[in-house]
Amino acid sequence: MIVDVVEPPGSTTDGAALGRVDPDAVTLDGYHLGEDFMDGLGLGPFVVRIDDNGEHSQLPADTILNQNPHAPLIEYPAPGASTLLRGLEYALIREEIRDQRAITRSCGDSPRVAVSMGGTDPANTTALIARSLSHLSAEVGIVIGMANPRCAELRSLIGEEPALHEVTHEALPAALADADVAVLGAGTTLWEAACLATPVVAVITADNQRQLVDTDEVRSFCLTLDGSHPDLSTAVSNEVARLLNDDCRRARMASAGESLVDGLGADRVVRAVEAVLEGSDR
Repeated sequence: MIVDVVEPPGSTTDGAALGRVDPDAVTLDGYHLGEDFMDGLGLGPFVVRIDDNGEHSQLPADTILNQNPHAPLIEYPAPGASTLLRGLEYALIREEIRDQRAITRSCGDSPRVAVSMGGTDPANTTALIARSLSHLSAEVGIVIGMANPRCAELRSLIGEEPALHEVTHEALPAALADADVAVLGAGTTLWEAACLATPVVAVITADNQRQLVDTDEVRSFCLTLDGSHPDLSTAVSNEVARLLNDDCRRARMASAGESLVDGLGADRVVRAVEAVLEGSDR
């Protein structure tokens, strides 16, 4: 069932609108779903809160999920929290990625690179990276973010460079699985690449991504570059070229990634929530 809500997002009336649906349990994911929203929702439903950085650690929740590797460093003193699910063992990997994990990778004549810089890419990092990689001896697949305002410009660039081709959002799981290296924005797509044993060059494009990649776990399968690097184009090209020329390093990164993210995180979350619900008096 889909319910259209016209209330201001995160407001008390927004929370009350959800409460009127009378759910047994809710999953909340959003920085804006704070105290006002919870006041409107009330104490009726069982609450699972996804909280990546501890912004809402003081709000009531029955279960808190932080799938990221820095999660153990964050204190969650939320009143009423029955269980904490923290770390990459709880990474929520979508079914399309899990399906690709079971498929034997195809081999191509040229190395393959997949590029995805997120939905909006306000700094136009996709174009910069596409140009920098177009001169490598590799097939480079470019994902254009669904909310990227420069779609026409990017498609024109892709059409001008023989090494580049567009990858649709639906085809991203297969492109990630087939890639020898992926160049990604430093968000949760990193966990999908890890699950698929694909080494990553990650570009930090937002401040809240820094702690996401600043752990030994992530560094084992991922090289990180700051999006504010004065010569990001050259830095990305050099790192990708080094990886493509180093089979042993890529193999180590691939093994580290798939050992950290096995694709079963969502199943673990469901089992943990079910166990808490069974022991609840709601």
